[in-house]
Amino acid sequence: MRDLRTRMTLVRPVPPGLAGAHGPRPRSHARRAMATLVSAASGGSLALAFDPVGASLLAPVAIAALTVAATVFADTARGAGVLGYVFGSAFLAAHVWWLEDSIGPGAWAAVTLIEALWFAAVAASIPLLRRLPAWPILLAATWSAVEVLRQLWPFGGFPWGQVGFTAVDTPVSAALPYVGVTGAGFIIVLLAAAVAHAVLDLRRHLDRSLLYLTGAVAVIGVPLLMPYGVTRTGSVTVAVVQGDVPGNGRDVVGNHRQITRDHANATIDLARRVAAGTARRPDLVVWPENSTAVDPIRDPEASAEIGRAAAAIRAPLLVGGIVDGPRPGTALNQGIMWSGSGPDGQAYTKQHPVPFGEFIPLRSVLDGLSPRLAEIPRDMLPGPDAEPLDIGTSRGVVRVADAICFDVAYAEPLAQQVRLGAELAVVQTSNAMFTGTSQRAQQFTMSRARALETGRTVIVASLNGISGIISADGAVQARLEEQTTSIMLEDVATSTDVTPAVRLMPWIEAALLSIAALATTWALIAGAMGRPRSRPTSAPSVPV
Repeated sequence: MRDLRTRMTLVRPVPPGLAGAHGPRPRSHARRAMATLVSAASGGSLALAFDPVGASLLAPVAIAALTVAATVFADTARGAGVLGYVFGSAFLAAHVWWLEDSIGPGAWAAVTLIEALWFAAVAASIPLLRRLPAWPILLAATWSAVEVLRQLWPFGGFPWGQVGFTAVDTPVSAALPYVGVTGAGFIIVLLAAAVAHAVLDLRRHLDRSLLYLTGAVAVIGVPLLMPYGVTRTGSVTVAVVQGDVPGNGRDVVGNHRQITRDHANATIDLARRVAAGTARRPDLVVWPENSTAVDPIRDPEASAEIGRAAAAIRAPLLVGGIVDGPRPGTALNQGIMWSGSGPDGQAYTKQHPVPFGEFIPLRSVLDGLSPRLAEIPRDMLPGPDAEPLDIGTSRGVVRVADAICFDVAYAEPLAQQVRLGAELAVVQTSNAMFTGTSQRAQQFTMSRARALETGRTVIVASLNGISGIISADGAVQARLEEQTTSIMLEDVATSTDVTPAVRLMPWIEAALLSIAALATTWALIAGAMGRPRSRPTSAPSVPV
């Protein structure tokens, strides 16, 4: 029977002190309850590392706690995966609670329960990876590889909650220009795994525990000693228009004509100040996503309002519009360049529409679960890889990267445009449906992380908040009060330098995916080869 138990376990023998010497640890309801409680509490703690609380130190603590729990309480990879699912569910339920408030409980539950599967996969790898040398490094690579995959599936990816975003305003932020958000996440998880190694193996392997802890601290410290900064190559004057949304701030569709008029009027007021000599003429005016909730090229009223504003300000105007898609029932979310003579032919199309906000996954199944879903009659289509927008200024042409709302959560939209020569970045966002929730602060922190990662000033224009200008070092240069009609007029730096993070991003992601795949395969093979063969017995075989 003992041999059979040995065959059934997927992990190496448990170190002395963590279990008895005669087979797997005994199961009990109390033990399962403790394991569940620790995993749920750890997941909740990770949520506190993000906005609105922003206790960033809790990120490595929470991940270390999950690692210890998956080792101490789980006999198998499957058991560890269950704990990871509890961890991920608790984390996401708290972290994306704004989905329940803004879209509905069905969307919140679907995203939470499906995305938690990724955390189950990572946790299931823990007992496997602990068989291998240097398992803290392999665990950090596996966690980060899963975060790369989370940008792809399900529903076109949903990377909200990527650990690297907690690096902002911490010592790890110095690593963002070198290795990006994904690499910063690797560093945070490496620190967590080093702490977990010390908790689990300090008595038996003091030297290794100290080595991993020292290594993690060194990886954090080197970028601090050698900070990366981009060279300022010029500046442009940018006006950000926040036109606000009437009423409770959430009903864009019901107030879309007024929203467009308010943005036009605010821009014309700025033009009057420019004409009076009390304000500088901007090189670029940015309106947010959904500043027109119709196709402004085809809709005469919206087109007239935009034309009125563009003619008055006499500067390129980047407008957010919802353009009719290539087939019925579809649409494109675009940033459209406009001049006094009309659209100039340049546009950026949002690459990552919001599941349940701009398109309904599994629409035929989920229709009727929430009245909010009926408010999304058309599905947004994702845009292609983008070229930067060319903005003519008195100093020459400036290339501008654009991203729309949820695009900023993904690694590639801004980075690919910076690699193609973008000197400045814009994030057009509505966020009106998330008024009063933590989503807006979470997304603004993501924009700060992308500024550090790309080495670009990032201009954030929102319908009613959060609008702001973020310098290339992640500092907030200016910010508008939420739920007001306001304009920001600022000189912002441009740069043509390309950070190591942007240059190496595809290679970093490929390396993490490769290491994770090889490590998991190695662990599975080592485990299979290391299992003792059971002696022949007359008892019937039991499937494993």
